[in-house]
Order: sequence, then structure tokens, then C-alpha cells
Amino acid sequence: MNWAAELNKDTEPTTIVIGYTKIGDTNDYLSMIDGYRPGAEQHVISVEVDLPVGLDPYRIAELCFYATNAPEIDKDSSEQRIRDAIVDTGYTGREAHWSISVGDTVRVGDVLLACESVSWTRVGE
Repeated sequence: MNWAAELNKDTEPTTIVIGYTKIGDTNDYLSMIDGYRPGAEQHVISVEVDLPVGLDPYRIAELCFYATNAPEIDKDSSEQRIRDAIVDTGYTGREAHWSISVGDTVRVGDVLLACESVSWTRVGE
């Protein structure tokens, strides 16, 4: 992972697709307990955010997790730009499952990552 890329002041538009996994109608699957399941219904949003050049998809997923879960984040940070982009989609409010949690996904380019209780798992390899 290229964590040092975050220190890069040059940015590039990065498309991030977030899949918020919906809770099933039956008791046989709860994404927050069972994790990601291919084919589970998701609410999907796509955002474009200026992020430092060269960030690894795993780092971008972590930034998304932090942006949607941390009560306070630094202004002018990558996390704030991600949070602002999500808010701009209109997917907020009482009905929105807004914070990324276990079972949700983040796609950056052709890399699809599923949120686990600790870290991320690449899907489709």
C-alpha cells in the first residue's frame, strides 16, 4: 500500500462507488453480522472526489469509512472531501444508512472491497 501518497499535494479526480448493503427481509442474513454477501441488495451511490495522486484502493476505503463514521474530521482533508461528496448526493437524513459498516462495499476503479469487522476484503479475486 502506498500510504505515503497521501502526503502528495497533487490531486486527481477519483470515482468512488459505495454500496450500502440493505438489511434483508428475513432473519437468515444480517450484513452487519454475516459480512458481505454477493447478490445482497444495496443502495449504491457514486461520488467523484479530488484525492492525492497514487492512493491505494484500501486506503481510499479506509478514508470513506472514517468520513462516514467519525464525529469530527479535519477541514480540507480527504475525509472531508469524501463526506461532502456523499452529502451532495442527497443520501442523508433519517432513512439513510449513511455510515459504512460491515457488509458494505467500496469500489475504486476495478477493485471492489467489502468492509469486514477489521479491515477490508477484496471481492472477486
